[in-house]
Amino acid sequence: MASHLEPNHEKVSILTRTPEITKTIVEVLSEAKKLIAICVDKNALKPAGIDQCFHAITEAHKRGVTIKYVTEVTKENLQYCKELLEVAQVNHVDGIKGNFVVTDADYLGTIALSDIQSISQLIYSNSKQIVEQQKFLFDSLFEKAIPAIQRIKEIEDALLTERTRVVYGKEQILSTILAWQQSAQKHWNLCVDSAVPNFSMSDKIRNGYTDAKNRGVKIRYITEITNDNLEQCKEIMKYAEVRHLPGVIGNFVASEKEYLGEAVSKDFFSHVVCSNKKEIVEQQNYIFENLWNSAVPEADKVRQIEEGIEPEEIKILSNPVEIQKLYKNLLRTAMSEISLIISTPNALLRQQETGIIKLIKQASTERNVKVNLVIPKIDKSTQNQNESNTMRKCMLEVNDLPIESRNIRVRRHLPSINPTSKIKSTILLADRQYSLVIDLKDDLKRRFNDAIGFASYSNSKSRTQSYNFIFDTIWRQADVYEQLENKTIELERLTTIQNEFINVAAHELRTPTQAILGYADMLAQSTERNRNYEVAIARNASRLYTLSSDILDLARIESQTFKLDMSNFDLNLEVENIIKEVIARREWEKVSDKVRLIFDPNETIVLFGDERRIGQVILNLINNALKFTEIGTINIRVEKSSQTNEAIVKVKDTGTGIDKEILPRLFMKFVSKSKSGTGLGLFITKSIVEAHGGNIRGYNNSEGKGATFRFTIPLAGQDYNSTKPSSSRPNVLT
Repeated sequence: MASHLEPNHEKVSILTRTPEITKTIVEVLSEAKKLIAICVDKNALKPAGIDQCFHAITEAHKRGVTIKYVTEVTKENLQYCKELLEVAQVNHVDGIKGNFVVTDADYLGTIALSDIQSISQLIYSNSKQIVEQQKFLFDSLFEKAIPAIQRIKEIEDALLTERTRVVYGKEQILSTILAWQQSAQKHWNLCVDSAVPNFSMSDKIRNGYTDAKNRGVKIRYITEITNDNLEQCKEIMKYAEVRHLPGVIGNFVASEKEYLGEAVSKDFFSHVVCSNKKEIVEQQNYIFENLWNSAVPEADKVRQIEEGIEPEEIKILSNPVEIQKLYKNLLRTAMSEISLIISTPNALLRQQETGIIKLIKQASTERNVKVNLVIPKIDKSTQNQNESNTMRKCMLEVNDLPIESRNIRVRRHLPSINPTSKIKSTILLADRQYSLVIDLKDDLKRRFNDAIGFASYSNSKSRTQSYNFIFDTIWRQADVYEQLENKTIELERLTTIQNEFINVAAHELRTPTQAILGYADMLAQSTERNRNYEVAIARNASRLYTLSSDILDLARIESQTFKLDMSNFDLNLEVENIIKEVIARREWEKVSDKVRLIFDPNETIVLFGDERRIGQVILNLINNALKFTEIGTINIRVEKSSQTNEAIVKVKDTGTGIDKEILPRLFMKFVSKSKSGTGLGLFITKSIVEAHGGNIRGYNNSEGKGATFRFTIPLAGQDYNSTKPSSSRPNVLT
């Protein structure tokens, strides 16, 4: 080819310009001396713009050049293949790919030949090695191919006989089925409902199975395996590979050549649709493959039926009515446990309005089902008042069961901050065996059916175990968040109380300190002794001592180093001494005409304890009563309990009573409504009483004004805290 290479020079080049590509193809075909070998796929056999090439091939044939083709003969290119047979040897290969031309001296290769004008690049080479290599490749393909004239005949015969027909009548239908069995050479694909296996094992049909198996035909059978057809399915398994597809409807069979669609009446096929059209046969075989991949191996289903095992299934539901129906049915049939995650406040409201909460209550009360709920918390910052009120009403629906019959446990999460809010689906687990996951489509919708999307139901053991693990993890997480929230609230409260204590303590320390300093300074400046100054200094020093003692006791209690010096003592005598101490104070003079202290002992009561600390308890309770009783009486009463063998001490006043706000926290540290004091007295009092094995409580009097504090202490000889402490060994307050 003078236009492409110099004489005696080998060359490999890639051509990209269309005029040059067309010119090169025509020149190669025109200059061939002995051979033109062409390999093309079915789409490239007669590309647009091929007239020049076909003319060059025709001229080469006239010159005595041998022309060979390898291609795929189809209905679409059938006529052109016939034209080629006049000038070339043509062979057929199914699904041939690739396009190249090789002559005695040249090689051409391209990606596609659908249009000569659109070829983007052409590989040209006159390299002897490349040319010989491509000749060898072509010869291999040509030898393995079948003559095109044979393939043309097959296509023309099929075109003449392709048809679709409907067969009626029992005898004609049976004959058609038997003929279909005989004609199949490669495979049978059968998909039938649960009634057909009985027919499949009738004598004539069974003989067809036996013959097909002997001929090596691959038989695959899809049906619904049931208790009624189990034995027939086992018979079919001797000939075919069987799979179970629940609820399969309709009957069809397909071989490599023919399709039968069978319509069943009461006891036999009412008619059969037959077709050998290639497109229909391929379509039905494709459908069968998809059904086959979805079906269950027969061994699993047979074992389930024989052992009474419930089959595992996974359903995807899109109909909101069906989803709601299944949701409620799972709640109604749960027998031992319901675990439910509701992710958003709106979802909780929707389910309350749909009756879900009512069904949960019924399961808990009527069937004694254990219920675990993870529900959202009311976020006041994101809800208006009406929504909040509705949500609270919804919460009451969950919480209004009697304590003795309530099996509901609830964990709440705050969707705005809690990671559980990342789960937007409602997750239901019934009896830890069934799972229902309902996707949320639009949380702003008020109606349940409008808000939900798809749902997935499963009784698969592995899938349900996975969801149970997820639920348990979220439950623990919500539990931790709830505990953290409570701890945070408690810490904030303690911080506030401690700040208040610091302010009060600072004031309580500053007041007597300033008084002492002031009176001491006045004494220093005075030349005479002043009794009033000395009393004031002593009073404020005593106040400082009490405050510092309380703070020191608090530190010892919390560090568990508070010790009791145990001995036997007369409780009535200790009370009398405390009363004398109170009356001896100057503060008593101010209230003695308004307040009466009443104590009338009946019998001797001997305790084994720390006399000084028990006295401290009684003094604290009397002082506390004096703070809140401006006019009235403070009655101290001591008595024995023969049933519990302990002493009972009551301090009852007619004062203002205990403030309702602090009543639940009465014995906690730093809690006080008094204008003075640190709020440590009752905390220390409770700690001392409990260290002696007793208990204390305070309450407002039911008959009117005032409050009563009541504490108990075991009598001498009682064993408390596991070991009776001896008088020689201090008891450590814990």
